Amino acid sequence: FPNLTSYLILRGVNIVQTASIIRYLGKKHGFNGSNEKEALAIDSLFEGVLDLFVGVIKVKFADPSKQAAELESFTNEFAPKILAHFQRALESNHGGQGSALHNASHNPYSRAKSNKTGYLVGDKLSYADVELFVGLLFVSKLTGDAVVPKFPTLAKYYERISNLPAVKKYYSSDPYA
Repeated sequence: FPNLTSYLILRGVNIVQTASIIRYLGKKHGFNGSNEKEALAIDSLFEGVLDLFVGVIKVKFADPSKQAAELESFTNEFAPKILAHFQRALESNHGGQGSALHNASHNPYSRAKSNKTGYLVGDKLSYADVELFVGLLFVSKLTGDAVVPKFPTLAKYYERISNLPAVKKYYSSDPYA
């Protein structure tokens, strides 16, 4: 893929494709779960967010005469269907509330006894969480308040991730500095 602009050169090896780079960096820096089962779940959820991005791109690059119809379809059908999946995933991981008070015995899908963080998988931030945060940001920019607020667990999750110190610092900085 010699003409791609998304690449990382590491020890003389070019890593191309954004998703490959994200997975590599996620594994290298501990954003890939605590075990193989979590790593697989993170990878699957990450792929689901990529599906969400396909819908965003379809709207953004639609023929101008069809863009309004694409946006309506995205807002009323495509995005809600995808986001419902993520809300269920988040809720099955200790309710997705980021609360240390959650009792896992009330949730048969809990993966651990407590989750103080409210992330998609396990009890720590993953590259799927970061990707979903960016996906929710794109959906919000595209649809305003028409979609994300309809998913209260995801809306709270988005707020929680956006308030993480590193995320806050990044979004308050000048990306071109």
